[in-house]
Amino acid sequence: MAGADTAVDIFGPAGLEEMVRLVLSTSDSHITYPLEFHAVPEGGARVVDDERETIEAIALDHRVTSFAWCIRESERPGIFDAGRAAALGVEAGPDFGRLRQGESVAGSAGEVRPTDVIGPKRAGRSLIIAGDNRDPDRLLEESGPVQLMIHEATFTEDAVERIGNDRGHSTAGRVGKAAQEVGVDSLILTHFSPRYGPSGSSGQTVDDLAAEARQHYTGKLYLAEDFASYELDPDGALSVNAAANRS
Repeated sequence: MAGADTAVDIFGPAGLEEMVRLVLSTSDSHITYPLEFHAVPEGGARVVDDERETIEAIALDHRVTSFAWCIRESERPGIFDAGRAAALGVEAGPDFGRLRQGESVAGSAGEVRPTDVIGPKRAGRSLIIAGDNRDPDRLLEESGPVQLMIHEATFTEDAVERIGNDRGHSTAGRVGKAAQEVGVDSLILTHFSPRYGPSGSSGQTVDDLAAEARQHYTGKLYLAEDFASYELDPDGALSVNAAANRS
């Protein structure tokens, strides 16, 4: 907001631009940067595809238009083994840089190729951030395996049986089972019905949601909390700050 003038790209269903511009107008908000809106077809579409990553909008099963965003980072270079390069007689400095850039250099016993000192390429990170969705199985069938999935778990199975209608939402058990079958490494559940109180309170709590998911899922499971932050490291391991509750 401090004088920024770089355009912001906003992807979403048809009608999103009208809504956002109306909110800006009626709230007397003034921004210094342009907004570039991109309408995503109801059936979903790939919205970003460049050298760094792809982002796929995947249509979900809900009462109204809802998307998941599947983000896949491109492959990363292999790890450079400086010790191996030195052992082959390559001097640290510019020649190390040339090897990293894919060039061969001279060593003490002849030519040293990048493949001699750089490991295989490493897979990029992958995650799904899903909106309202009653069918996580179908979502993961379309997206394929990911390291992290953030998905709503509005109800337990017992609650849906009592209500008689899932209202276009998932249960914790449904999400946990789908994530387990595909091999999702880490799962963050969110969007809990207000019928579930805070952990440790009386009556139904978010602990019931975690327990139901745990009946099916053996990976890292977290219940999303306000102000919590999560980091997916280069190797796909998820870490969380102290504000979050790990189950």
